[in-house]
Amino acid sequence: MLSYRKYRFLAVTAVLIGFLTYGCGESRTNQCNKLNKIANRVKTLKPPKDAEGFNQIAEAVDSIGLEMRALKLEDTKLKDFQGRFNSVYNELSEAARSISQAYSEKKQVPAIAKITKDVKSIGDRESSLISEINKYCAGQ
Repeated sequence: MLSYRKYRFLAVTAVLIGFLTYGCGESRTNQCNKLNKIANRVKTLKPPKDAEGFNQIAEAVDSIGLEMRALKLEDTKLKDFQGRFNSVYNELSEAARSISQAYSEKKQVPAIAKITKDVKSIGDRESSLISEINKYCAGQ
């Protein structure tokens, strides 16, 4: 039969283990840094000059999107940002492929101009998203 002291010791030990386990989670700062590191990779992509270049951009953005989706985040707000980035990357990749196809098929300039306008809109959304993340991560 366990005495009062042993019950108390077990209870205190369980609470301490709980605190230690809770404290082992990754900090919001680290999660922000990981998210930003992946997001900043899009900025390093060189502007394409031809249909093949746009296909390469689409593949690179797809790869960055896969990395973004694979990122394990605990913070719910950062998870929301992650999902929004994935949406932006999917749209950007699709637009790059559309431009590539338009160039390949020698489509008229208005079609390419419309897609390019869509890409600018996607880029603006990405910039806005990055600003939101920077504000959120700075408010730690």
